[in-house]
Amino acid sequence: MNASMKFRLKVFTSACLAVLLCLLTVYAKDYWLAKPFAQWNEPETTAMLTDSPWSRPVSIPGSFGGAATPRVSQPGQLSGSTLPQTRGLGGTEALKFYVRWYSSLKLRQGLGRMGQLRGGASEADVNSFLQQSMEDYAIAISAPMMEPFANATFESLKPKTFLLSRKDKSKRIELKSYSSPKQRQDNFAVFFFPRSLNGQPTIDPADDEIIFETEIGTTKIRANYKLSRMLVDGKLDL
Repeated sequence: MNASMKFRLKVFTSACLAVLLCLLTVYAKDYWLAKPFAQWNEPETTAMLTDSPWSRPVSIPGSFGGAATPRVSQPGQLSGSTLPQTRGLGGTEALKFYVRWYSSLKLRQGLGRMGQLRGGASEADVNSFLQQSMEDYAIAISAPMMEPFANATFESLKPKTFLLSRKDKSKRIELKSYSSPKQRQDNFAVFFFPRSLNGQPTIDPADDEIIFETEIGTTKIRANYKLSRMLVDGKLDL
């Protein structure tokens, strides 16, 4: 084999390895598409709920509260109370919020699966949870320190809570309703937005990226969602 052929073989082999590595990386990242949620292991399920296309971690100054990784005891019920926390109100360490696209089926499958893994939830319980109607888009926030959200009201949140489009700067989807943690068993703060207005969908793939923003007291919370990463079977899972 001459030097030229050896060089071309080396380039071809390197290219094949690069493609294989890329495929393996995508496969590992997109486990939520590669296998049913009932087969997700605990690290995969935790990733879905804490850092995935449908769940965005957001760090807030420690003056707001303490931080913990969420725990699900039942489908849709998530708590960080039994896990180690940083300092609470007045502390210096950052608080990590989890801002989740709660109306997404994949996200709720993650909550249901965690209920199975950690809380012993039955398949019937999970299926019942997943079949709940999601008429509106719902964004859920969870954090160990939920008192500021419990004290918030729809009236106080409406002027400063929106879904925004990265592409269409004029798009500003207003808050439709709010569910306080004190009204819910899962201790989430849930923000609801209309799926359509005047017969037209409020979110379109052309938006590219949707930004959720709200303000609690003087604390601003902002989370970005890349729509191209939220596709399931070619359709947006929102």
